[in-house]
Order: sequence, then structure tokens, then C-alpha cells
Amino acid sequence: MKRTISAVILAVVLLSLLSQGQSVADKLLPISWADRELAEYRFRYPSGWRFGTLITSVEPGAGDPQKLVLESRYSLGGDNSLSRTEVRADSMEVVSQRINNTSNGDSRTDYSSRQARLQTEGEPPKTIELPGPIFTYEELPFLFRRLPLAPGYKTTLPVITKANVPTRFELTVMGIEEVRVPAGTFYCYKLQLQFQLNETRQFYWIEADQPRLFVKSDANGFRTELVNVGKVDLVNPVDYHDAVFGLALTAPPGWIVQPQYTFEDETMVSIQDPEARAFTRISAIAGHTEKSAIDQQLRAQMNEKIRQYAEGLQGYHVRPDSITMRPIGQNQVLSCIADYVEGEHKMVHYLNWMRSENTIAQFNATVRASDFAKFRESYDRILETVRIK
Repeated sequence: MKRTISAVILAVVLLSLLSQGQSVADKLLPISWADRELAEYRFRYPSGWRFGTLITSVEPGAGDPQKLVLESRYSLGGDNSLSRTEVRADSMEVVSQRINNTSNGDSRTDYSSRQARLQTEGEPPKTIELPGPIFTYEELPFLFRRLPLAPGYKTTLPVITKANVPTRFELTVMGIEEVRVPAGTFYCYKLQLQFQLNETRQFYWIEADQPRLFVKSDANGFRTELVNVGKVDLVNPVDYHDAVFGLALTAPPGWIVQPQYTFEDETMVSIQDPEARAFTRISAIAGHTEKSAIDQQLRAQMNEKIRQYAEGLQGYHVRPDSITMRPIGQNQVLSCIADYVEGEHKMVHYLNWMRSENTIAQFNATVRASDFAKFRESYDRILETVRIK
């Protein structure tokens, strides 16, 4: 998909000098995104290697059309997190924010014009003094899409950082550039974001034409790139199929299934539940196993993995009565449940292995102990749909 510079954009360029020195109080542009927009992004190291994913979505506030709910689902390394931010639709000023994290627990922040009241799981409430209405770091890409951007445009944004520190960012539009990302080629405004707390700079690329997508960002070479744009679907199940390995599954509506990487003999897929309560990975490796040896190889694989995990995770132990073998489709699946401690949190490691004569698959789910029972109900239904070559 390739976007061309429209006549409207050219007109904006000619009038760009009028944009100098504008403040955050300037009138926001009308909302440009489609109702219930969902966008998928990939994170890349400076080397180009992918290291995680981001899913963003925007919906009307539940029962309140004057508000918007912005969601960001992160999958990084061994951790998932969900940020759900409620903002005023007319000003984009934050009202509340809730963060779920598989490792660090949950937090909620409620905002007024002069204070932010933060409640983090396991900690006493904290009050943060604010200079006035403020934006959160998580909502910035949506805010940028509503600013009257033009080459030379400048403004100052009051923002509360991810570390809950109020600051101000200086935003400058550097110009218009052609940007290529996995989703296609776009003409974009290049935004420079200068932190007032230090000399750090970040760059964002916002599509110049409608719907003014957030296309790319760059922070010291660590990049976020747009992969796909769709709509939130809470009705239809999510089907996934990898033609190379024959790995196929169906997840409930609202779940997200994403390929992480595929090599000649291996593929990795992430699965994220709607509340980002668990960190889940599926790996499938090409490898021949004699049919008569499948059960034995499954148990050998389980024993070796348990040994490895026990060496690296605090208090790691398998529940003896959790080790079970059961058929799923035409293949046998070996399962076990282990408990361990991460920081101050009790965690559960839910492991499943499936083998055929051609493929070796491992299903690895990590979840807080308090969330495991509810998570397992849906996750087991996904496992029942899995097929491999």
C-alpha cells in the first residue's frame, strides 16, 4: 500500500509558517481513526532483529461517548503487559490508566487537574502533584494524530512518563518523508520529541494523509514499525495456520495470535489473552520421531526442560499430580504444572508438549498463580484445537 502526497498536504506545506509556536491548547483536529481501530507493530533492535510486538486499539468509552479508551498490549521478552487509558475525547487529557503486567502486577492511576492518585498492587497509595491537565506517554501516538501537524509546527506537551514523573516534551515537525514499513509505504510527518528532563530525543512518523496512522518511531535506533491495521473483533474466533509446519489453532474472540519468527526448521508464535494476564509462546520445530518412540521422547523432553527451568527459577517445582498424557487430534500431548516465585509474586508455569512423526511443539504459558485457574479455562480450549504436521 503506497500513499501519495495529496493536494491538501501541499497546501498545508505552503502555510506551514503559520504553525510556528503553537501550544498544546490549540484546537485538536477531528478524530481520524476508524471506529474500533486495531494496529499491530513490531519492535526492532538497531541491528534489525525483532524483539517484541505492540497491539494498539481505540474504542468509545463504555457508556460515555465523551471518552475514549486506548489500549496498548505489549509482548516483550518473557513478559506481557496491557495499558488501558481513558481520555476525554475533546481534549485527549487523561482521566485514568490501568496497567496489567504478568510479572510486576497491576496498577491504576486516576487523574484530576492537579493530582494523580496511583495505586500499585502491594504498595501504599501515592499522590503525584501535577502542573495541570496532562497526557500519558502511552497515548502520545493517538494525540499526535489529532495535532495540526505541518512542517515547522512546534508545541509543548505536558506528559507523565512511564516512571510517573511529570515533565514537558518539546515537539517539532521536521518535514515530510517517505517511510517504508512492513505495512507498506507512507508519506509521513517526521516529529522530533525532545525531553525536558534530559537531552534524549525520539522521532515519530505520522501519516500525512487520512487516517493519519502512527507508522513508525525511533528511540536511539530501537524502532517500532507498523505491520497491519484492522478492527477490534470481539465476535469471531481467531484462526491461525502456519503452512510450513502445519501448526494450526483457534483462539477465542479478543485473543491475539502473532507469529514471532520463522526459520527453515523452526517457528515461534505468541498468544495473548484479552487482559494480558499470561505470557504464552508456542514453538514448533521440524524433527523426525518414530511413532513408537513418541511417548518416550515426550517424557524425555519434559524431564530435560524441567531440569533447565529448575536451575533458573526460584523455588521451581512441578506438581506431581499434574503430569498427564492425553490425545489431542491425532497426537499425544504431555502436560505438567509447576510453581515458582518471581520477586514477591507466586507464579505458575503451564507446559504442554506435542509430537508427531514430523514436528515437535512446545506450549509455554507463564501466569500469576491468582490468575491461573481462569486463564487455564480458555487456554485449554485453545490447546484442544491445535494441529501439527
